[in-house]
Amino acid sequence: MQYRTIVLEDDDNARELLTLLLRQRNHEVLSFSAPSACPVYENSECLCPQDYACGDFLITDNKMPRMTGLEFVQRQAARNCRGVNRNKAIISGTWTDAQWRWPEASAANSSPSP
Repeated sequence: MQYRTIVLEDDDNARELLTLLLRQRNHEVLSFSAPSACPVYENSECLCPQDYACGDFLITDNKMPRMTGLEFVQRQAARNCRGVNRNKAIISGTWTDAQWRWPEASAANSSPSP
């Protein structure tokens, strides 16, 4: 079985490295530089078929232009996105205190990236 992983990372080098590592592990990788690549970014509800999840894993940077990774995950949930409902990783080298506490109120787990 081949997993599909969505990578959102505005840093070209980090995005390319994550994509390469995942492809070496036989993942199909959809790699984007901004959350705006996802239809749920612009629309008030998810436009994907409700019986189809667009990915198995989501890896997103937290600190991106126009929207954080946390905001993107929250927007997905609020718009009933069928995409990656589990298996989300939000990575960042910097976290505010409020962002660090966010997992306590959600199903996500977080760890600081090096």
